Amino acid sequence: MLNLAHLGHGDFGFETYVNTIYSAKTYYAFVRDKYSVGFVEPKCKFLHINNLKIEPNKIESFYISEHKKIDLSTFENRVSLKNELNEINSELQEELKKLKVIEAIELLPLELFQELEIIIYSADVSVKEKVENSSFFKLLKVKIYSRGQFIANADLLEIMGKSKIHIANSISDGMPNALLEAMGMGAFPIQSNPGNVSEEVIEHGVNGFLISNPLDIHEIAGWIEKALLNNQLREEAQTYNINLVSKNYNRENLKQDIVQLYKGILS
Repeated sequence: MLNLAHLGHGDFGFETYVNTIYSAKTYYAFVRDKYSVGFVEPKCKFLHINNLKIEPNKIESFYISEHKKIDLSTFENRVSLKNELNEINSELQEELKKLKVIEAIELLPLELFQELEIIIYSADVSVKEKVENSSFFKLLKVKIYSRGQFIANADLLEIMGKSKIHIANSISDGMPNALLEAMGMGAFPIQSNPGNVSEEVIEHGVNGFLISNPLDIHEIAGWIEKALLNNQLREEAQTYNINLVSKNYNRENLKQDIVQLYKGILS
């Protein structure tokens, strides 16, 4: 949320002000009904929300599509709004990091990908629109599986098994199943490291690359280029990762360990 309290709803300079404080190229994919700017009235009685829109072919500027007024006179209303904004912020941060991979690829030489197919799965609307409107990606072979679109796990594993690299940029804590599946199928991982979890299975520069700053498109682009140009590194990492996943994350082995754990607890 941005404090725009010094601007009235009828202030004709509002649109200009919004253009000044926002980077349209960075945020255009997030300008939806729920991603808005606004201000709170004195004494926190009402929140004024101005929903922003963009022209599809003119992403440099915003315009106001709707004005809303939300009652904040009760504690319950304020808590409810706070929770909603926290959820929106989490979604926004997650989408932003996914877009950074797309922007990173656009920094690299086109010929690096001309013999390859780029497959994007579980793609949010913003990612899909970004790729489809990109002059760079229009010159490449790209397949997109939207979020919610069914793809059989066997088919996804087959894709991973044919892939040179697997890129994932996320802020979610916990060991990503997709990371382990990709490594187990032999794809070279380029992975963010939220909560330092990914480094439990990836030794940077040995069996994958860890993204230290998930918002740095130049860092991400560098790891992608290095991975694609270094066949020996990918081949050595493939053998290492397949063995690692098979030994430590095989379902049958884990099942036996869990059974022994429960036996120990019950005895």
